[in-house]
Amino acid sequence: MARTAEQKLFIAAIQNAETGAWGKGQKAAQKVSSKGAISLMQMMPATIERPGLPGVVGLKGKDRTNLKKVKELGEQYALALLKKYDGDVGRAAQAYHQGFGDVDRGKNPGPNTINYVKKVENYFNKRSANKTNEINKQPRGGDMNKYD
Repeated sequence: MARTAEQKLFIAAIQNAETGAWGKGQKAAQKVSSKGAISLMQMMPATIERPGLPGVVGLKGKDRTNLKKVKELGEQYALALLKKYDGDVGRAAQAYHQGFGDVDRGKNPGPNTINYVKKVENYFNKRSANKTNEINKQPRGGDMNKYD
């Protein structure tokens, strides 16, 4: 299934927030965070195996460390969160970073998650503002102040 411009932009915003400081390309894709997250989508091992979202199937065995497959899984996972939260970029980004269980339970985001959400929303909003004609002429993203 082809992705919409909004979906592609959300994935790019997540990748930028996750690995933007590392640059682009294979070197960035091979980075492993201090907590063990891998690929450009910085997926945690437990999420790779058991994403917990409808339509998103985890990876087993050697696939768990295949950077291309983990990146694809991360993209599916991010888009499933965007769908779960009805296109709310801020809540989907919060869920990607903090965990959708915490978001669903109403747990307040910590400072790292607040900064992460702002980074995703800024990236998304800045680029979608340049493409409003391509993305249904509707404003996107959440209220930038709702996490303060």
